[in-house]
Amino acid sequence: MRTAILVGGVFLLTVSAAAGACGGRAETRAPTVPADGTTTSLRIENVEFIVAASYPAQVTARIRGYLPDPCTTISEVRQERRDGVVTVTISTQRAPGACIQVIQPVDTNIRLDGGFVSGAYVVRINGAEWRFTI
Repeated sequence: MRTAILVGGVFLLTVSAAAGACGGRAETRAPTVPADGTTTSLRIENVEFIVAASYPAQVTARIRGYLPDPCTTISEVRQERRDGVVTVTISTQRAPGACIQVIQPVDTNIRLDGGFVSGAYVVRINGAEWRFTI
């Protein structure tokens, strides 16, 4: 499902992660809960693209998902862009020690590097794929 709304000079483009229509998967691999301080995976449930009404357009990905527990946090975000494909890697870190096993919701915005002109784009976040068009 794709919806575009103009709100105060900003376009909000919603792309559903029910990825059958866009060729990707709605989630990445299942998160693991390591014993201490190692990297885990952020499970992604939904991505919305917020497109600023500028030229070239600035795009922010609103990412919603969850972490396996409250002791796990986002530690690093890396981006790589080649033509119409943006690859985003979100790393997490878990603090050592015991932690309650309750999933921790995540709702974060990541501004995609560079400007975006009219065209179709693919955004890969931790292996899952979403598409949007400007």
